[in-house]
Amino acid sequence: MSIKREVSMSLRRDLFYILMVIFAAFIFVTEEFNPFAFWNMLPILVAFGIYGRWRQNAPNPRRYPAFGCLIGAMLLIVPVHIAWLFDIGGFASGSSTSGITFLFLPFFALVPAVIGCIVAMGIDQFKNP
Repeated sequence: MSIKREVSMSLRRDLFYILMVIFAAFIFVTEEFNPFAFWNMLPILVAFGIYGRWRQNAPNPRRYPAFGCLIGAMLLIVPVHIAWLFDIGGFASGSSTSGITFLFLPFFALVPAVIGCIVAMGIDQFKNP
């Protein structure tokens, strides 16, 4: 394996961990360090599991699916948390049951996570046949 490839793989690994920590910190801060934040981090943990599985099983690890999963999930989770934090359109204060959104958010976030994973797998197959 060339040095350039090893550096590239190391940078991708570090970038994945940095993104994961940033998104986890974002969830904790917007939920004011609520223990329920662990539940809302479920898509991040799924992406971490995908990342670990691809890293261990392949002699030529493919990390794009984990990136796709993480980014896909965050495309739904981040806007919902921002809408709640800034009460955009009365999202947080418009209903007494608006907090239930966070009960189902991890399940809803898995849909774009799976789509992101599939798209990333296609990109990975195209880039590394």
